[in-house]
Amino acid sequence: MTPPFSKTYGSIAHRPRELVSVDRVRQALAETDDLAKVKNIRDWAESVRAWAKKANKGLEAQNTWAEIKLLAERGAGGLLAEMEKHPAGRPTNNRLHDATDLPPTLADLGIEKTQSHRWQLVASLPQVEFERHVEAVKAAGRELTTTGVLVAVDRRRGRGAVVTILDCHEPEETDR
Repeated sequence: MTPPFSKTYGSIAHRPRELVSVDRVRQALAETDDLAKVKNIRDWAESVRAWAKKANKGLEAQNTWAEIKLLAERGAGGLLAEMEKHPAGRPTNNRLHDATDLPPTLADLGIEKTQSHRWQLVASLPQVEFERHVEAVKAAGRELTTTGVLVAVDRRRGRGAVVTILDCHEPEETDR
């Protein structure tokens, strides 16, 4: 897979995992307001994360790419929240969509409604809490996931989560 931002960000994707700095990707994401680039970074990181898991490259490698994916989802969620929304319904006078000055739809952007919603929720978690969550998951030796961040968002909102990944545990002798 060709990295989506190799020209713009110095071919970070062609380097081994150990040489890809999460801080460098974080900086690259902060410097762009192009949703398509952010989505490409997210999709690329997810594909590498999935490969690392399937290839048994270890939890650390998997979580490195998961963190990059989550950073991109936060960036995309922030951009989506700030975007002008496409009005619902049919344009007046049956005008062609391409000939209007309407903002793009999520479908035009290649983003599903569920993705948009989830990414905006991930972006709504304050940076300090997001970083605390990432570090806690890594320190506990668990898999870093979008679902885990969404659980943190639910907890912050006082709703509690129906199923929490962080609360899962190995059955003890008394549980059997």
